[in-house]
Amino acid sequence: MIRLAAILAVLVCLTGPVEAGGPERIWIDSDAACTGAPHKDPDDCLAVWALARDGAVDIAGLSSAFGNVGASEADATLADLAARIGGLPPVLAGAAGPLRHRKSAAPTDAANGMCEALADGPLTIVALAPLTNVSEAFATCPERIPNVTRIVFVGGRRAGHVFHPSEDAMPKARFRHGPIFRDLNVELDPDAARAVLASPVPITLVPYELARQVELTGSDLDLFAAQDAAAARIAASSRPWLAYWHRDIGRNGFYPFDLVAAAVLLRPETIGCRDLPVALMRDRKIDLFLGPQSLLLDPPDRHPARPVTACLVLRPGGDEAVRGLLAPRAPEAGGA
Repeated sequence: MIRLAAILAVLVCLTGPVEAGGPERIWIDSDAACTGAPHKDPDDCLAVWALARDGAVDIAGLSSAFGNVGASEADATLADLAARIGGLPPVLAGAAGPLRHRKSAAPTDAANGMCEALADGPLTIVALAPLTNVSEAFATCPERIPNVTRIVFVGGRRAGHVFHPSEDAMPKARFRHGPIFRDLNVELDPDAARAVLASPVPITLVPYELARQVELTGSDLDLFAAQDAAAARIAASSRPWLAYWHRDIGRNGFYPFDLVAAAVLLRPETIGCRDLPVALMRDRKIDLFLGPQSLLLDPPDRHPARPVTACLVLRPGGDEAVRGLLAPRAPEAGGA
């Protein structure tokens, strides 16, 4: 792995990323789960809709992966969403499980598709799922990695930080907190995260602590549903998730994790990011022996780390900017 990272670093230095004008080209890798199941997070679909609607990015590819749901369900859900939105590339099926469970050496359609998109020029990868597809693409076409502008990845946390969104609400406190969430995209495939971290590609992390600074409420979904048929479908599938947050978590709205990642691309001026080291390791503040591998921000000095850009705070107006990605836009000055 160290030898591969060194080779990739030399490639970047020798060739550099290919420059191109126009909207930022992106590839969206998603474990879409907006099926209306009460415990399935619909925010991938919110993010895809927002990115597809905005002229600041050019969606060069879409791929599905296991994660919030199984791979086949994610693939069907993402394909249905793309058809409803219209004008998007075909969805390419990706990994059905983590790297350690891969039974075939053949690259997935998702990995091959990313490689083809990288051959066409600079590409930002928006990773809303475990990094399995991304790591397989890197292994398939390492010579094209210099064309990866950056990876925007929903994951990472600080040591000792438990994701319990009830926090101050805690209506049905169990052991002094409500339901606990996982840093799912990392924990489901730490080997893929390790492989991507070993590359020289710039990484922008969108962790839980950023997403928890905004809530989407029923009123937000009402406004969103009026946008178009695809939005109405996503809003309807988000209602059971919202009901779960009301009932079991006690909040007026839910944290839209992946939509915040879309805002990092579309409204970067409203989000505060800074460079921090990260390391893939067990969190000794929480798990003494057999805990999961976590992507820890600013880890202890004794652990090897690499730099990333961590987006940690919403600047003034950031809450409105994130929710505004789903709301009707005001007409431009001078428009009809």
